Amino acid sequence: MNLSSDKQKTQTIRLLVVEDEYILAMNLQENLESLGYTVIEIADSAETAIVKATELRPSLILMDICLQGKMDGIQAAEQIWSSLKIPSIYVTGYSDVSTVERATLTFPFGYILKPVRERELYVAIKTALNRYEREQFLSSMLEEMKDKLITVDGELSIDTIHQSMLYKQMQAANLELQRLVNLDDLTQIANRRRFDECLHAEWHRLKREQMPLSLILCDIDFFKRYNDTYGHLAGDDCLRQVATALKSVVQRPADLIARYGGEEFVVILPNTKHQGAIHVARTILQAVRNLAIPHAESSVSKHVTISVGVVSIIPNLDLSPQDLMAAADKALYAAKQQGRDRVISFQFNHSQ
Repeated sequence: MNLSSDKQKTQTIRLLVVEDEYILAMNLQENLESLGYTVIEIADSAETAIVKATELRPSLILMDICLQGKMDGIQAAEQIWSSLKIPSIYVTGYSDVSTVERATLTFPFGYILKPVRERELYVAIKTALNRYEREQFLSSMLEEMKDKLITVDGELSIDTIHQSMLYKQMQAANLELQRLVNLDDLTQIANRRRFDECLHAEWHRLKREQMPLSLILCDIDFFKRYNDTYGHLAGDDCLRQVATALKSVVQRPADLIARYGGEEFVVILPNTKHQGAIHVARTILQAVRNLAIPHAESSVSKHVTISVGVVSIIPNLDLSPQDLMAAADKALYAAKQQGRDRVISFQFNHSQ
């Protein structure tokens, strides 16, 4: 993606930033201006945001949720959209269920989690503005069709059709919002939040059904050395390639691959016995080797490798999902202690 080629087009787009932390506001403004956008004002409260939106009529608002004052960003965005029809993108550190649900109800045009990446910011703004233009076009088309509509028993009206279309758009937008909140921006696989939710749900489901649940925990070997040698951009690319390798192996719809944190990845394998999980883990190990990503500072190979811990259990009342995760972590630690670039497994005595 060539960001610089779009700068002339973006200069006509006027943005209002709503952020009450000065350093974060300055960083966001710097990122936006490097993308070619014009930041017309920075507001530090919901109340100020409403005033500035009314006075300046920005093209788009980047709205923090947690703000000083009596109102938060969700209330401000809702009021601005209701009265001025100016779209907002939430830029926040909050991804808990209650906040996301409240945000969803306000029909947002985007939801970005902090810390904000420049590429993610670019895509979110382009998507929001394209969606806004599309909705405005549809509204104008409906108005033009108003006199040409055929009524059935006198019940069909422009308002009914308009509301129906907006409802369908809102459903699609909410689904996209939920997807983004559960996605790791860098690797485009599930994030830690989605992993925690999935593990909890699968644990309770398989406890009822008394079926096996397996977990695979992976860690890129000597990843700090890799970053120090090749730079963080290369490190990001390495993480993306490893995530792609995992996706090439784990393809059942019920399975979940997630970025657990940093250079760690985790795989949930429902209804999978211990030997099956070991087979998947070994295939993942080889898939990463096959990437042949050079790693001159690795102590185990000339290329990037991973260490893998595997654990399996039939969920029961005596243990919890946290116990399963702790066991996977111990297996991963053992793989590192025994030389890395290998799979070590742990099986609870009553799991088979």
